[in-house]
Amino acid sequence: MRKLYPLYLVIFLILSGWMVQYVPGEPTDSNIKKACEIFNQEGIYPQVGDRILDNYTDAAMLMVSKSGIMEAGFKRFLFSPIYIVVNNDVSKDNIQSVYGLCRGSVPKVEDSYARYWHGYQVILRPLLYFTNYQNIRLINKILQPLLFILILGLFYKRKAYGLIPAWIVSYIILSPIAMSLNMGYSIIYYIFSFALLLILIFNEKIEKNIGWGIFFIMIGICVGFFDFLTYPIASLAIPLTVLMYINPPESFVNMLKQLTILVLLWGIGYVGMWSLKWVMASIFTEKNVIEDAFQQILFRATETSYEKHIPFYGSIWATFIVLFEDYITTIVVYMIGVISLFTVLVNDEKCFKFAKKKLLSAVAFCDYFFKCCCMVFAG
Repeated sequence: MRKLYPLYLVIFLILSGWMVQYVPGEPTDSNIKKACEIFNQEGIYPQVGDRILDNYTDAAMLMVSKSGIMEAGFKRFLFSPIYIVVNNDVSKDNIQSVYGLCRGSVPKVEDSYARYWHGYQVILRPLLYFTNYQNIRLINKILQPLLFILILGLFYKRKAYGLIPAWIVSYIILSPIAMSLNMGYSIIYYIFSFALLLILIFNEKIEKNIGWGIFFIMIGICVGFFDFLTYPIASLAIPLTVLMYINPPESFVNMLKQLTILVLLWGIGYVGMWSLKWVMASIFTEKNVIEDAFQQILFRATETSYEKHIPFYGSIWATFIVLFEDYITTIVVYMIGVISLFTVLVNDEKCFKFAKKKLLSAVAFCDYFFKCCCMVFAG
C-alpha cells in the first residue's frame, strides 16, 4: 500500500496545480502588476550585500501565474503561457521576464514555458489573490527565520549537537536576506526545511509506516513539481545528512548501501516527475515539449552564457572556479567541513555507531560540503 504513496502525491499535486488555475483573475493580476514597481526600481539582477537577486526568475514566475493570457483549465496549467518580447533592441537575457511582464508598450507574442510544472502556483496564485509581491517578501522574512529557529531547537532536543554549527553557518551562506527577497531562491529552502521537520518530529513513524526510500522519492517529486531549477540537490543532501546523523547505519557497508539507494530513489522521483510534465504537455497541448526540454538540456550542459561556448567538462570546472573565487566563501566552506568532520571524530557515541569500530567516515563532511556548494550556487 505504501508503495502507492508517491502515485497519490503525484495525482494530488497535478490536481492542485489544475485547480488553482481557476483562482479569479482580479485582484490577482492587479497584485502581480504591482511587482513592476519593485522590478523597475531594483533592476533585473540587483545586488544585496554579497548576493545577487534573481528578479528575472521571479518575474517569470509571476508571468506564468498571471491569468488572462489563456483560458483557465487543465491545458493552461500544462501549457504555462507567457508573453515574449519581440522587438530587436531588447537583449536576449531579458525577453521572458521583466520586460514581458511590465512593459505594456513593448510588442509581445504569446509563448509557453511548458517544460516546468510551475507547481509554485499552488501557493503563489492564492497568495496573489490576497496580497502582492512586496508582502510575499515580507512573509518570507518572517517564516524563513522561524523555520530556521524551529529546526535548530529540534536539533538540540534530539541531541544532534554536531549538526547545529553546520546548520547555522549553512543558513548564513544561503544568505537569509537575499533568499527572503526571491521567491525562486525560497522554494528549495521550504522543501528541505519541511522535510527536516518531518524527519526530526516523525522519525520513527516514517521509518515504520512509510520507509525512507518512499520518503525520498516523495521529496524528489515535490522538487520536480515546485522548483524552478535553482539548487535542487540541496533538498537531497540536507535531509540525507540529518537522517544519517540521527539514524546512524550499523556499518560502513550499510552506510554506503543506504546512501546509494536513497540518492537513486530521490533522483527517480525528481527526474520522473519532471519528465512526466514533458510527456503530458506534449500530449495535451500542441507543443513538442519533449524536444524543447532536450534542446535546453544540451544547451545548459555546454554553455556558461549566451555568448560563450565551452564543453561539458569545462562547465564543471568553471562551476568550481566560481565557487572558490570569493575568499570569504572559501573560508566558510572549509569551516563547515572542519566542524562537521570534527563532530564525527570526537563524538562517536552520538554521531555514528560504526565510529566505535575505528572506521573513519566522511559522510557528514562530504554532505555538508556538497550542501554548502549548492547553497552558494543559489546565491
